[in-house]
Amino acid sequence: MHYLSSLLAAGLLLVYLPLSAATLQVQITGLDNTWGHIMVGVYDSKASFLKDEGRMAEAMLVAADAQEGSVVATFEKLTLGKKYAIAVYHDANDNKTLDKNFFGIPKEGYGFSNNARGWMGPPNFDDAALLLDKDNKATSLYLSY
Repeated sequence: MHYLSSLLAAGLLLVYLPLSAATLQVQITGLDNTWGHIMVGVYDSKASFLKDEGRMAEAMLVAADAQEGSVVATFEKLTLGKKYAIAVYHDANDNKTLDKNFFGIPKEGYGFSNNARGWMGPPNFDDAALLLDKDNKATSLYLSY
């Protein structure tokens, strides 16, 4: 009997695990050229938002792969029912940083989930966050140059 209950518990665990894992597709539009790479970061908290070490997932897409100014990043093994914020920039010169002018204004394309915009700086996590649930597994954002 103990063996049967252990088997049943293991079976329930296997059934439960795939339900909690999710894939998120992020469509990035508005690319104004096909040079360099598109850098995508996924954040799961206010504390980690926009910090290099705070990214819980990331992708580097080849801008030349863009079709009609659009590329798609896919993130797997995310958690259903959790909020995520996405930050993207177009590293056109491939120097692995978002270039800014003297006043701190980005010189390369950038964008955030929900097309969130900040005032005098980047948006906050709550403005950019989206809830990943069974009905919301894809999003799109527009790059501003």
